Amino acid sequence: MQIDTVYDPLSQKARERAFERAFQAKSGTAEFASIRSYANRRKRQRALALWLFDKEFDLFITLNSNDPFLNYEQGRAALKKLGALLDHYFLGRKWWNYESNRRTYFVAIPEHGGGELHYHVLVRIPTNALRDCRDLYSGPRNSDQAIS
Repeated sequence: MQIDTVYDPLSQKARERAFERAFQAKSGTAEFASIRSYANRRKRQRALALWLFDKEFDLFITLNSNDPFLNYEQGRAALKKLGALLDHYFLGRKWWNYESNRRTYFVAIPEHGGGELHYHVLVRIPTNALRDCRDLYSGPRNSDQAIS
């Protein structure tokens, strides 16, 4: 379950300094004509990282289909199904009756690593969830245990 936090300007400044060090642009002029330039990509990465850091996600999931022919359209369709599946799991059979701001919120970032498309997904569970996310993960299985 999500815990309400109090805004602390000192921790916000500490986070900004940490991200500044992690995503510090290389020396050079800040004016580049190309939006795809290294400096502009780093600036967008930093902005995305700061935005994601403040969202307080509950789960991190890596989705890999092991299909070398998976394209972005198929991946997006699979992510929509994942969203519906998570809403059904956390909110019950009539999950579609909930307003979108009361449903599962997730951000998926595609990546081509090793030649195959896969997604890194950050999930925030609805505050009115009927189930706890700890039910999803029971820890590593012991190979000696029988799977029932």
